[in-house]
Formats: sequence, structure tokens, C-alpha cells
Amino acid sequence: GRIVIDVWEKTAPIGAQRLLEMVNDGFFTDLPFFRAIPRFLVQFGISPTVEMQNKWQAKGNIADDPHPPNLPFTDGIVSYAGYGKDSRSTHLFLTLGDQPGLGRSAWEVPVGKVVQGLDVMHGIYSGYGDAVNQGRLHGKQGAEYLKQFPKLDRFKSCAVAEGGGADPADPAHACMHICMSHQ
Repeated sequence: GRIVIDVWEKTAPIGAQRLLEMVNDGFFTDLPFFRAIPRFLVQFGISPTVEMQNKWQAKGNIADDPHPPNLPFTDGIVSYAGYGKDSRSTHLFLTLGDQPGLGRSAWEVPVGKVVQGLDVMHGIYSGYGDAVNQGRLHGKQGAEYLKQFPKLDRFKSCAVAEGGGADPADPAHACMHICMSHQ
């Protein structure tokens, strides 16, 4: 299936720039959805290719974007996962349904929204839930470790395409689309 995301460069300029750089560098090629909690979120952003993950980890974390007022985390919002101030790196998530509890932390700023393929997003395998150990993905054995989870869906490829968007900070802005194919 195909998932198309409008990237909100005006709403989250720092996060959007990092996301587009990662797409253009091929970071999302063969990237697993390692955490999928039904009716909550799908998380991704750890490359099973050690060299690719190390490259992006070496770039360090990015600063938090300013928090937009009253921007709800509705179905299909894309945001970075984090753990504290300026902690965003390569981990992102997609919201499954409305999530009023998200968006309260400084690092939880929407960087975009799924505009095509919500059905594909909702069809991502969630049978493993939180079972995948993120720490074990971050090493030389990451790809081997993933073999224990044969049903994980993945991005097969990802590309940036021009397209009109609906950035809440600038409704007339033509957002970048990220087209992600997954297996």
C-alpha cells in the first residue's frame, strides 16, 4: 500500500527539514514499523542498516519546534517521539485515531499528516505491540534480531514529491508530499 504524508514546513520547520533530509538520504528504505499499538500509534525510525542509523545518530538530536496552539493529534498525525527537551532524533510515529493525550510535551509537535492511505496506515501489523526491543535494533545484530518478527510491516521506499498541502500554519502553502510504500 501507499501512504502519502503532507509535511508541514511552516508548522514545524526544524522537524520537517530533518524529515525531508532523511527521506532524501534513503533513511526510510526497508525501515520497519517496530512498535504498533492498536488505537494509539505506529512508531518507526530505527534503521536496520547499522551504517545508516549511525550516520543519523551522529548528526545529533534536533531542537524542539515551537508548539502550535490548539493543534490536535487527530488520525494520521506524524510527530517525532522524544523523551525530553530537544530530544528528537530519527524516531517518529503516526497516530491511530484521535489522541488528546499527545501533543502536550515540547517535542510532540506535528510535522505532517497522512493525507492518502489512512486505510494502509490502519492496516499496519500490530500483533507484536511493544515486543520489539528498540535497543536491540540499534546494533550490528539489528537486522538479524528483526527476523524474530516476520510479520512486521516496513517502508519499502520513500520519496519526496511536490504537492499542495494543508499546513495549519500556512493553508496556502504547497507542502511536500512524502510517498511511502510499505509491504
